[in-house]
Amino acid sequence: MGFLPKGVIGIVSWLKVRVNIIGSNNMSMLNTSQSKVFNTKSRAQIKIWVLASLCMGLLGCGSMPVESRLTEREINKTLVTQFMESRLALSSAEIQDQFYSPNYLEVRSEFENLSYNIQGSMLAQQAQPIDQAITNRDDSLELVMGEGSIVAIRYRIAGTHSGNLYGIPATGKDFEIYAVAIFELENGKIDEAWFMADEVDLLMQLGIAMPAREDGQYNIPPTGGEHAISSDDILSFMLANPADSKEYRNKLKIAARKANNPPPGIIDEEDGRRPYDNFLRPGFKWVVEMGTNFGNPDFGFGGAYPDRIDKMDYFLIDGDTIMIRFRLTGTNTLSMFGLPPTNEPVDAWEVAFMTFVDEHWRDAWWIGDDQSMLMQLGGAQDFWFPEVSSAN
Repeated sequence: MGFLPKGVIGIVSWLKVRVNIIGSNNMSMLNTSQSKVFNTKSRAQIKIWVLASLCMGLLGCGSMPVESRLTEREINKTLVTQFMESRLALSSAEIQDQFYSPNYLEVRSEFENLSYNIQGSMLAQQAQPIDQAITNRDDSLELVMGEGSIVAIRYRIAGTHSGNLYGIPATGKDFEIYAVAIFELENGKIDEAWFMADEVDLLMQLGIAMPAREDGQYNIPPTGGEHAISSDDILSFMLANPADSKEYRNKLKIAARKANNPPPGIIDEEDGRRPYDNFLRPGFKWVVEMGTNFGNPDFGFGGAYPDRIDKMDYFLIDGDTIMIRFRLTGTNTLSMFGLPPTNEPVDAWEVAFMTFVDEHWRDAWWIGDDQSMLMQLGGAQDFWFPEVSSAN
């Protein structure tokens, strides 16, 4: 297997530009007439390219000198760590100069649902700059990992709600929530960043639901990630291209867990058991927790999307830690915790960090976009505040 110019997994950033030409209405790289040149054969080729990019680090393990892999990985992790630890104290110009590439793109913001909801509304006029809305902010990094040109982090955001935050008047309350971020780097600079904070936990700690716009509606941000590939396709690709390495076997376990139809013997899920020791956090934690405790637990999360397909676009390994980012997609044809089915498609992000001890799957930590999930299901915002709802 040949050397990959941007690292064992980093080629995915090169591929995404091409895939998004087909999958995204927001891309300005090609106009409509130009995009028509992509026929069915081209789409199939792109699918193969993305599959290869997700798994190439496994199949090419050993083709790049260990020193080179470690150098790229550690340099990128160090840069992202410095960025996260200093960005709150730097001006926008200083951040741009020190950390961003000339073509830097923030694909998704930390509070994407809250910020997108207020666009073009009176709420946007009321909102204060984020550094005024959240004071005493402190970000603490819990995990920094990377592979090739990609770095992923898990961190906690702590602060005080001191100003109008995306239409939410100041409460003066302190909060602390989880967040995750993924960075793509090129030539020693951050070229692209994707963030996702636990917005539902923020709202619950503040005790205030996301405000509706003046028309009584909520704006739901597009999910994106059109280049993602189904977990079944990833598993099939890996099985067709085996590698004799611990990294390959550990990634294979995760691919099998996310696939709908894995062959027997890769992981042990007998009698519904999970194939890991410690279930540290569920993906859509708040949907499940609120629904189980205050909704109808007979209609659980798992049955709400009978045609569910998880589509993955990042699959990184760093030592004994693996990170995946994927879109939960499906049609809500059955009730979830008593919410009436919409019979409409749902598409929401989820990120997971897995820890292995040698080849034993020990820990699984997940975080999903609960707020987007509820809005796509048409659920009322008081779903997060059942005590208030029952009192009314």
